[in-house]
Amino acid sequence: MLGDRKEAKKRTRASSKAAKHAFSLEHAALNLSVLERKKLQPLKQELEAVLKQGLDFSAFSAILAEKREIPLSIFDNDVLSVFEAIVKYLHDSLNLRFSAIAQILQKSQKNVWLTYRNAKQKHPKPFGREDFQFSLPCSLFADARFTILELVVAYLRKTYSLSYNELAHFLHRDPKVLATIYSHYQKKGHALFEILGTVRSLQEKYHISDKTFPAVLQEALQAIEHPVIPLSIFTKDTKDLGATEIVVKYLREHLEFSFSQIAEHLRKSERNVRTSYTHAKQKQVGTIQVEESDFFLPLANLQDSKFTVIEHLVVHLREHYQLRFSEIARLLERNERTIWTVYARARRKAPSSDQIPEMKKP
Repeated sequence: MLGDRKEAKKRTRASSKAAKHAFSLEHAALNLSVLERKKLQPLKQELEAVLKQGLDFSAFSAILAEKREIPLSIFDNDVLSVFEAIVKYLHDSLNLRFSAIAQILQKSQKNVWLTYRNAKQKHPKPFGREDFQFSLPCSLFADARFTILELVVAYLRKTYSLSYNELAHFLHRDPKVLATIYSHYQKKGHALFEILGTVRSLQEKYHISDKTFPAVLQEALQAIEHPVIPLSIFTKDTKDLGATEIVVKYLREHLEFSFSQIAEHLRKSERNVRTSYTHAKQKQVGTIQVEESDFFLPLANLQDSKFTVIEHLVVHLREHYQLRFSEIARLLERNERTIWTVYARARRKAPSSDQIPEMKKP
């Protein structure tokens, strides 16, 4: 009998570890969306514009992993166009196949081959000394909405703050022509290289690998449309507040929801929500500290007005995360017997096939 209990405990621990591993990607994404919501909201709009052009999130792995650079010194000639110089450098200096170059530059392989042939005829000699004082990342050309010259001009303007006269010196083009090209770029919106700046800062901040970050980012952006409540907001600092007051305060101050939006999500009257917020502010003057969390409650869950907020929380933690009552009690800063009572009351409102576990004596 004792051996059976030990085996059962081992299986429970093993399943708990497996569940935690399965949720790790989701946790990273949800934490990212909660903690960086203000930064992700405009990023979401920019990414949607890019994704409409056919760029899949899976392509982000390759873009983020792309580390190769093209030196600006290859443009120091009067015979090659910018496109020709780039193709020649990628093939001759980096030894890339035409298929790989086509993928980098978002062009057809035939187009790349013809461009290289023309470049070879115009400039048969190899490029001279490579100077990487100014350079272009190969990932720059992943955004097919812009021409190669538009991307080059925009990148040099925004990254190195070069004037049109300085650009003209490097690219052997008329300054007025370059100004016109940059104007065309601005009318089209922000290119992927600008978005990647924000993406990389988030990636580095949360120590997420190039391989997993696209999936994390996609989940985080989706989480903005379907908000979640991190249960890390239930701390010792908020234990004097009711569960509804904590949620209302979080939605109002961190997600910047209006009272009418909160009322709609919680299925309460706007007056009720305003009263809860006033009481919460009286009990806790400062904002609620939001930290990374392992547990989240989808805001959509709270739309069932048959249950109270605390009942939603307890049932979700018990049945979705399969936590013990003692674990839920610690997480929500509540008494264990109170948690059991809340769960039992919720189950009586919506009975399930599972029997409510008995409360063990401390």
